[in-house]
Amino acid sequence: MAIIWKENPVVGDIEVRGGVTYKYDAKGRWVAQKSPETDPVYNSEKATLAHLEDIPEPPDLSPYLKKGKYTFEIQADGAQWHGEYLKVYLGYDLYNSQNSTFERITPVTLSVKTGAGTMNLSPIISYPSRETSYLYQGFDFKDAEGFLSRVKDFDKLTLTYNIDTVNWEYLDYDVQGVLGDNIILDEFDTYHSSVMEKTIRACYPDIPNEIFNTAAEGELQPSGIPTYCSDKRANLISRPIGNSTYNTDRASNPNILAICSHYDNVFAERNVIQYNKNTIGVGARPNNTTDPFGTSYGTAMQFFEEANNVRLNELYGDVTYAHIIGWGTISGDRKTITATNSNFSFLNCLQVEIGNNFGVGYGGDFDYNGEIGVIESITDTTITFVTALPELQPAESTANQPETLFFWLPEAKIGTIWNYRKWGDYPTNLIPASQSYFQSPAVAIVVYKFRKIRNLTKVGWGLCEEAAVMTASNSTMQIIDDKKVYTTHWDKFRGYGIVDVDKAVEYIFDNYINNDIVKRQILALTPKINPVLVFEDLDENDLVSKKMILDLLNL
Repeated sequence: MAIIWKENPVVGDIEVRGGVTYKYDAKGRWVAQKSPETDPVYNSEKATLAHLEDIPEPPDLSPYLKKGKYTFEIQADGAQWHGEYLKVYLGYDLYNSQNSTFERITPVTLSVKTGAGTMNLSPIISYPSRETSYLYQGFDFKDAEGFLSRVKDFDKLTLTYNIDTVNWEYLDYDVQGVLGDNIILDEFDTYHSSVMEKTIRACYPDIPNEIFNTAAEGELQPSGIPTYCSDKRANLISRPIGNSTYNTDRASNPNILAICSHYDNVFAERNVIQYNKNTIGVGARPNNTTDPFGTSYGTAMQFFEEANNVRLNELYGDVTYAHIIGWGTISGDRKTITATNSNFSFLNCLQVEIGNNFGVGYGGDFDYNGEIGVIESITDTTITFVTALPELQPAESTANQPETLFFWLPEAKIGTIWNYRKWGDYPTNLIPASQSYFQSPAVAIVVYKFRKIRNLTKVGWGLCEEAAVMTASNSTMQIIDDKKVYTTHWDKFRGYGIVDVDKAVEYIFDNYINNDIVKRQILALTPKINPVLVFEDLDENDLVSKKMILDLLNL
């Protein structure tokens, strides 16, 4: 039932409706009045205080009042340093493995007493990387301004902070050193890792970055990745290991991109996770969603490559390597070799063709210094050369398998190195090898593509990933107001598609690097040098402005 109010009320008029008193205010509203008898704080008529137990607890306002619950205070001569970070020792692991919780440190204030006065700085909390599975029993901190340093003088500093116990989802470990643009191959098999490196170099022949292989040391512990990357000046990790997309999320860092196998090489749906931070999941298959072969697929699939031996040779066959494919014996006239490795056929080998070169030599560590002949004829188990090979020199006794006569391709393409067979186990299995796909070379290719995108643009990994997603092969593009506008399309077999380096680089330049609006916004937040200063006023470690440089050059 609608309330009927007094006609033509004036400010201060009182009406009672349903036991509630209303007062007409200056804004033309009937406002309900609080009953003095039920006021929980103060009864103005009776001048009595309410019962204390009736007053609710006030909210925790410390985050808003800039006052932390915990305080760390130390004199300069008592400071413990971890590099250029200060250490706070708590005496227990922040990560509790028994109940899967993590004590998260939230900084509130940081003040430093210096010779020039007290400075209020912006604190940064860092969880130091280490080689074991758990965090240091405490945390590190420094300031965003970069004042705190072993080479700077101060009297005392005070840090206030809060601690929140949160459910553990993943452990983040922080980089406390400078990262470069090198690549880490995080694996446990030296041969596999060497082929990964060959693949990257075949795809990116003029790559300027160093590539480091962890196989001799074993797969990296997640907690040790930031320190290892800092030591090697690396910011890109290849992890072509089963289920590595999931495992890598256990310890991620936004400054380090991990490119991983989606799951494995079995054509099956694997919906283990939805999305991983700082991690790219990669698969391999034909460029369609209908062929019933390829590698694992499902959630967390971001990109794919047509990574089978035939297609790899077509795409990246310009760079070749010497590659052993078998072993056996040689005839007395040194014109014919016979393979003795099991389940092997020269007729089933890519690039073993009449007129091609073929190598023969003793010992597995001979660096391919045997002899090379031209193939005249081929059978399942034999190759005959056009002319007799020179006398073969025995390997040194220290070489691996010095008595074994190895056969190799002097100019093997990268697809041949991954799988030299044309079919399955010929002659019993005639499934084309071109239907066998592998996530490892797909990972290597995506590593090369992301490395090149960042090399050419110098932007962060997040923007590289955005550009790769927007311009991948599944996306569609239309021109709107003279600008290329992309629409992404994801499917569980191919993710967003095949990464296109050229399009991704163009996207970054068009939308960011050459975008005047973006640059003006960045420039507005860029720190300025006081215009009163001229070059001669500066100390040797002071920043120099553009105006100073122009004045020095008389421009």
